Amino acid sequence: MFRTFLVLVVLLLNVTNAGAQTKDSVSVETSIWGVQTGLLGFWAHNESKLTRTIALRTELGFDAAFYGSNNKFNYILAPILHVEPRWYRNLDRRSRKGKNTANNSADFLSLRSFFVPDLFLISNDDVRINSTLGMTFNGGMRRVYWDHFSFELGLGAGFAADLEETYGNSVYFFPEIFFRLGYNF
Repeated sequence: MFRTFLVLVVLLLNVTNAGAQTKDSVSVETSIWGVQTGLLGFWAHNESKLTRTIALRTELGFDAAFYGSNNKFNYILAPILHVEPRWYRNLDRRSRKGKNTANNSADFLSLRSFFVPDLFLISNDDVRINSTLGMTFNGGMRRVYWDHFSFELGLGAGFAADLEETYGNSVYFFPEIFFRLGYNF
């Protein structure tokens, strides 16, 4: 009886151990929802898995701007939509080194498309913006701490186009630097 019990325990341990070894590589998360804020704005986002290392990030929020005129401090909040495929390039290396990869905590390269519509503005001044469409190539890092708090830092450049062409030169160079703190649900 004891021998049968021992054989069953050994078989059970082998089966559970074999199941643990079937995962051969780390992958991006299936879906992540969150909110972020940065120096100039706040956004809500979703990252959905496309492949093992690529996620599609969609983001809706407000970009902010500040300026002074006539001894007055003015602000603008404009709605913005981002669509961005991200390639998380070092997930496997971080996993091998025992570093955190939860919630897509890795370095990334991305091609960010953005659209700023001329629907409405939140401002303390009577200003108007033109609808803008653009695309930037970015490199950055995303780190997640305590399972929910995220930190992103990145740099990129691309082009943007004024869709209303009120000034003659409607396409221009667009540098991008971002620093964001957020919470993942």
